Amino acid sequence: MCRHCDYTLGIFQSIGFKEFHDYVTLSEVERKSEAGQKLLLEGCLLQDSVAKGLAIFAMFIEHVAVVAMWAALAMKKKQKNA
Repeated sequence: MCRHCDYTLGIFQSIGFKEFHDYVTLSEVERKSEAGQKLLLEGCLLQDSVAKGLAIFAMFIEHVAVVAMWAALAMKKKQKNA
């Protein structure tokens, strides 16, 4: 992983770039080597892990939003009936 890269700026924010950084910085010859193919596989595994984590987080946020919406509607109904 790049120690001097700021992954909060520009292209570095892209989903998947950080996970494949070591691979994409290799030369074309290095990418075709066994070590390069290993880095590609590691990037794929890391990307799968990150994607699953993002999906779980998105489901959690969606759940929180739905619960908050229902709570707001219940409070509004309660105030209306009071």
